[in-house]
Amino acid sequence: MSWFLKDFNYTNEAFAYGVDCFTDKEIKEIEDFASKSIRKGAGLVENDGNTSGIRECYVAWIEPNNETGNLFNKMAELLLELNNKFFRYDLVELEDLQYTEYSENTNGFYTAHSDDGYKFNLFRKLSISVQLSDPSEYEGGDLIFYRTGLRTPQIAPKEKGTIIVFPSYVIHEVTPVTKGLRKSLVSWAQGPRFR
Repeated sequence: MSWFLKDFNYTNEAFAYGVDCFTDKEIKEIEDFASKSIRKGAGLVENDGNTSGIRECYVAWIEPNNETGNLFNKMAELLLELNNKFFRYDLVELEDLQYTEYSENTNGFYTAHSDDGYKFNLFRKLSISVQLSDPSEYEGGDLIFYRTGLRTPQIAPKEKGTIIVFPSYVIHEVTPVTKGLRKSLVSWAQGPRFR
């Protein structure tokens, strides 16, 4: 596993990432967990329930339990290592994991948005995205970041098994998938209010 910092602290880049973080076997297990998901809300998300065209994708939720414990532990370990190395945010909790598929059949996409928000006294501080598809399996589906002061948006790496971590307030989007299927696993790390 290799960590890369996209010069986060120096050039205002929006994200840090690690490559070769998940094996093909682990990715298959993630897909199996998602296929067993019975949590309410799993299924096709079309325009987030409105007509504004915010996103179109399939989601399934993976909750922590005896079967998924190793996956949650690995996600937490990777997140903590990356946070300690690059962000140093005060984190308390990792949310349930969201398995997401963007398909050419629906031109799957997610328009520009941020992930920040809060529940009770905890605030989303870091967002996590794991690339589950090989880039040869789809076209489009770029994870793009927008930061104030940067002239051009930045595109996240697409290599299978890569984990991408970024502050939840950063504006980002997934461009339409025009061919194939893009799969990812996302979550959010929460902590107390910034001071």
